[in-house]
Amino acid sequence: NKPANERNYTFMIKLFEKAIQNNPPHEAYEGLWLVYFYLGEFNKSIQYIEEAAKLSPNHGHVYSLAGFSYYRLKYDLNYGGYDKAIELFNKALEINQGDIYALDGLGWVFYRQGKNNEAIEQFKKALELNTNYASSYAGLGSANHRLGNLDLAEQYTKKAIELEPYEADHHEHIGFIYLSKGNLEMANKEFRFAIDELGHAHSHAYRGLAQLNYLKENYKESIRYYNKALEIQPHFLDIHLGLSRAYIREKDYSKAEEILKKALTISDKNAQVYLMLSFVYYKLNELESADLMMSKALSLSNNPGSSIPSFSECMGNIGNNYTVENVARCIEASMSQNKY
Repeated sequence: NKPANERNYTFMIKLFEKAIQNNPPHEAYEGLWLVYFYLGEFNKSIQYIEEAAKLSPNHGHVYSLAGFSYYRLKYDLNYGGYDKAIELFNKALEINQGDIYALDGLGWVFYRQGKNNEAIEQFKKALELNTNYASSYAGLGSANHRLGNLDLAEQYTKKAIELEPYEADHHEHIGFIYLSKGNLEMANKEFRFAIDELGHAHSHAYRGLAQLNYLKENYKESIRYYNKALEIQPHFLDIHLGLSRAYIREKDYSKAEEILKKALTISDKNAQVYLMLSFVYYKLNELESADLMMSKALSLSNNPGSSIPSFSECMGNIGNNYTVENVARCIEASMSQNKY
C-alpha cells in the first residue's frame, strides 16, 4: 500500500518471473497479473491470470481477478463489453459464494452500467464479509454520488481513504464529490494530491481539474487539463464531451466539431454527442448538418440531454419541442450558468 511513484514494478516482475521458472505456483502468475493490472496493461494481465487458472481451475479467486481485467479493458480502453467480466465474476461466485472480489467486481460493473441500486446491493454484500474492504466503500460512495446522496457519498469515500490512504482512485472520487457539493478548494486539493503526492497518472484527476477550471470559467486551463486526460485515456467519451464544451465556451466551434467527431468513433449510439454536434453546426451556420445531427439524436432518445437538469427544465418550458433553434437556446442558457 504505497504511492504509485514508490512502487518498483520492474523489480516485482523479475521476482515473479523467477518464481515461475521452477514449478510455477499460481500465486506467481497472480503476482504478475497484479503488476500489469496496476500498469494498465490489461491484456497482459489477462494472459497471466489465465495461466493461473490453468494451474488452479477450482480456485475461484483467479476468475475474479480476470473479471477485473476485462472490466478495466471496457472502462479504460472501451474495448469489448462488460459481459465477459460478469461471466467471470459469476463463475467465481459459483465456486465460492463468499468471494468478496467477485461481489465487489459485480458492483462496479453494475455501477458503470448505470444500475446504481444493484451496485449498492453487491457492495453491501461484500462488506458483510469484510467490513474493512475499501473498494466496496468507494463503490458505495460512487453509487450514492450518482444518486445525489452527496453526504452519504462523502462519508463512504472517506472511509475508503481511511483504509487505503495511498489509493489515488479514492482521492479522485472524493474530489468529484466535492465538485458536486461546490467545494472547489477541497476538490482541487484532492485532485492535486492524487497527481503530485501519489504519482497517479490516471486521467480522472486531470478530468477533475478540467471540470473545476470549467466551473471557474478558466476555459483555457480546462482545455489544457482535458487534453492531458485524453493523452492518458484517449477512448473515454466523457473527456471528449467535456473538452468540446470547453471549446464551445471559447467559441472555437471548429475544434469542438473535431472533438465530437472523434467521440463518434468511440460511440455512435450516444444521443448527447449528436445533440452537441447539432448545436455546433448551428453556430457554424451549417443548418442542414445541424438538422441531420438533431434527427440522429432524437432517433436514439426521445429526450436527449435529459441527464442535464437545467437543459431539461429549459426544454420542458418550451414543450420539449426539439428543433435546432430551441436546443441551441437551451444549451446556451445552461452554459451561461455553467450547468451544461
